[in-house]
Amino acid sequence: MLRYFYSQNAATVLGFLVFCTASNSCGMTQELAQKAGEHQLQTGDIVGIYIEGDSKFGVDPPIARVPTSDKWRAYVGQPLQLLDNGTLTLPFIDPIKIAGMTLRQAEIAMEQSYKQAGIEAHAGLTLAADASKTDIANYRARCGDVLALDFPMVFGPDEPPPIHGLDRENIYPCSGFPILIHDDGKIRPPLVSPIFVKDKSLSEIRNLFIEHLIGSEVIKSKDGLKLYVSLMWQMREMTNPVSKPIGPGDVVALCIDGILGTPEDGPPVTFGRDEDCGPVLGYPFQIDRDGKLELPFVGKIEAAGLTTSHLVDAIRKAYVDKQVLVRGTWIDASIMEKHDSVNELPRDLRIGKGDILTIVVEGCLPKKSDFEDVKIPVHIPKNPQLPPSFGFKILVRDDGTILLPGMDPIRVVGKTLEELKMVFRPEAVRDVFVSASFFRRASSK
Repeated sequence: MLRYFYSQNAATVLGFLVFCTASNSCGMTQELAQKAGEHQLQTGDIVGIYIEGDSKFGVDPPIARVPTSDKWRAYVGQPLQLLDNGTLTLPFIDPIKIAGMTLRQAEIAMEQSYKQAGIEAHAGLTLAADASKTDIANYRARCGDVLALDFPMVFGPDEPPPIHGLDRENIYPCSGFPILIHDDGKIRPPLVSPIFVKDKSLSEIRNLFIEHLIGSEVIKSKDGLKLYVSLMWQMREMTNPVSKPIGPGDVVALCIDGILGTPEDGPPVTFGRDEDCGPVLGYPFQIDRDGKLELPFVGKIEAAGLTTSHLVDAIRKAYVDKQVLVRGTWIDASIMEKHDSVNELPRDLRIGKGDILTIVVEGCLPKKSDFEDVKIPVHIPKNPQLPPSFGFKILVRDDGTILLPGMDPIRVVGKTLEELKMVFRPEAVRDVFVSASFFRRASSK
């Protein structure tokens, strides 16, 4: 088996290979990489970490991750933020205080710690961002910020966590799934009750989560625990969407365990079009003109005027009252898009030839009636007048019909989306979950 060994010159070699391909300024690149190798690590730095053979930090080969923004540097492995206590928290060993060390000194300290635990490990660190480019060192959680939760026990245990910050300057290099800090100052992760985190540091938030996990008897101790909390996105104070009530036309992203996937499936992560809203976890739903939100299996509930925390409570009540879910089921909600005015909503439009729809019909598309095991794609239309949606893209053919599995061609031209839903949801089977939206309008290509 090939082994990858790192040294103080790892960043130099990596930088030389990457940037010589892109430009001829290799001398400058070598100088910058050498400075990175001599850099003394400090709280607020973001490092790329590779540990050969580790199920988190060594799954992929040590290839370069190259952000498109000049704000972040190219790095190797998984991005990890050096939190306010100046330590790295790694699996199977005690936290290592690496603040004040060079990259190579930190590598040696990591390898020695693993050796003391009886594990042979070869570690590599590269600098993704120094503290001057981040707000991590003095960070205190605010309502509206988005954290990244990397917790393989819950989210996608069979797959590596998603990596963020490679193509967006306002997203910190990190791994994991976005978790919103709601208007009540709480986060709502799976397995535990809501956790109040406002004004807490990232390491304090991690410790609080661990306390809740132990208190809920999800885990017995933190020994060997793979749990990472990072800063993913910071809201802008003047445009904070969680401080405003939800209104008609707004788009919310929902996670409802057992209804729309499960945490273990790794819910979809979406970066929407609204710059005032951060990345979201879950599936998009648009609030209708009457201020109502249509939920799978329970119908419509009042959503207008609620904040995200109150919306979660309202969704939970709807499912518990109809005995669809039990009270402790994980539910979360985020604002994906805010709309100050509502003109023409998709429900007002009529389907035309050449349109592309996004459709979900329980038991048909996808075929499994128990479709929480199927990952349903999320779509962001190019047309800003069309909301984000989820489902499978279906073309309206020139004869005005669509094709779905196990069905004769269905004529849809001239129908509204609500009328289309009723085709799949007759009176006898009202509880069938159906979702339909526009991905593209032929008249506005």
